[in-house]
Amino acid sequence: KVHFDANPLHVRDPSTESVQAFEDLIADGSGSPWNVSVIIPPEESGEDLVRVLRGLPEIESALTIHDFVPSGQDEKLAVVQDISLFLFLADDRKTPRTPAPAQATRNALHRLRDASAALSKQSNDSPLAVSAAALVAAVDQFLAIPYVPGSGDVAIGRVERSLLANLPSQLRRLDRMLRPTGITLDNLPGALVDRMVGMDGRLRVEIYPALDLNEDAALGEFVDAVRKAAPKATGGAVSVYESKLEVVRAFREAFAMAVVAIAALLFAMWRVPTDAALAMIPLALAALFTTALAHLFGIPFNYANVIVLPLLFGLGVNSGIHLVERWRLGDTPPEHILSTSTAKAVVYSSLNTVGSFGTLAFTSHRGMASMGQLLALGVSLTVRCNLLILPALIAQQPRDPIPPSPGPSQAPPPMP
Repeated sequence: KVHFDANPLHVRDPSTESVQAFEDLIADGSGSPWNVSVIIPPEESGEDLVRVLRGLPEIESALTIHDFVPSGQDEKLAVVQDISLFLFLADDRKTPRTPAPAQATRNALHRLRDASAALSKQSNDSPLAVSAAALVAAVDQFLAIPYVPGSGDVAIGRVERSLLANLPSQLRRLDRMLRPTGITLDNLPGALVDRMVGMDGRLRVEIYPALDLNEDAALGEFVDAVRKAAPKATGGAVSVYESKLEVVRAFREAFAMAVVAIAALLFAMWRVPTDAALAMIPLALAALFTTALAHLFGIPFNYANVIVLPLLFGLGVNSGIHLVERWRLGDTPPEHILSTSTAKAVVYSSLNTVGSFGTLAFTSHRGMASMGQLLALGVSLTVRCNLLILPALIAQQPRDPIPPSPGPSQAPPPMP
């Protein structure tokens, strides 16, 4: 079955940090940017809809403005106050800081290295252990450099700033977090309220998936599940899903128009339906072989390479036209068509096209690479079908070829 990959990230370079970060966000359903929103009219509470949505296995959470007001605040505030009694954070802006001696800093780096090494051995697969191991390697590399007064002090200062430059701001943030106040609908941030509540009182329900939407099937399951409960749902996931449906529909229209247009032009040129069919049959077979091998090799259709099949018909019909036209001249038996200069020209031209499109397969852009792979594969199969299947079809024709009418004073020159 032909598969269309609706994920627009799968046509981009997977090694870029932006693509990796976005894929991580999508994999984490609770923070996925491909969420879905439902608008609740002001005359409705929406509690029944939210209850239904939260009960669906495809949905991790359905949030309204009321979910941003935590429950049990009195007990939680008491716990935070108890913590603040035991954790005193001095304001670094009021306390003068005396730089530590270089040797003391190096000793601190040794202790940091030992603590990180112990942490990295706890679990080899956890992200924390991997980060700790990377820190151990970096510290070992720095400590291996002999200490030289002057330049060594500057290097130690740079290391200290890279490790601790953000510590003061983080401590100030922790200090603010240890002095919280009660949260109500009235003191929520204005930007949050504007996003979740309309000026006319309409409420927004943000729905996050429990599935990894990097998988195309999961995207469809999530959108379909939400739409069954809320047909007017919209959002990033719905836009991506509907874009897929629209692109597939447009592809089918373009493919059908290409087939009809090529068939009409061939019939208008030759006025013989069977001759037009001779040039079209290898194209149809090449398209079938291309889609089959693409599925076998794991190359799905996507937003970049979806134009391959209509483009393949436009490129591949040239070879069929040349071979059928050569046969129509009447100077070459069907079994000898492959030994003519026309067949050689078809091969050389197709090889040049395959080489040109094949270079796209080596680009880092996944969409461009898949387009190059499919075009190179499709053109190769098209020329094979034209050279192997078309002469066999021509040999089965019961009639003699129809040569073109020569002018009044000249005959057509012989072809090699």
